[in-house]
Amino acid sequence: MTIIEPQKNKRRINVFFMSSISMSLGAVLVSVFTYNSTINLARSSHDAELKHKSALTANAELKNKLYSLLDAKNLRKLAELEGLKRVSNPEYFEVKAGVVLAER
Repeated sequence: MTIIEPQKNKRRINVFFMSSISMSLGAVLVSVFTYNSTINLARSSHDAELKHKSALTANAELKNKLYSLLDAKNLRKLAELEGLKRVSNPEYFEVKAGVVLAER
């Protein structure tokens, strides 16, 4: 006579299915979190790229403004407005190094 124990086999099958279902759910959760972090990283990278481009544009505009202010024509006009005159043969003064060192 054969003795069949259906509850014993059923319990093994239930443990196997429950563990495989929980592992599948865990894998799905890990996949979702990984996907979300990848998307967030891509968005932040895109935002940083846009900020970088706008900073480059602002830098170019500031350089253009600076170079236009430091143009020779503008500097001559500014010098004339301030009452400065162009000297063709400037006279420089000299200080002897020994005199300066002796006074200290």
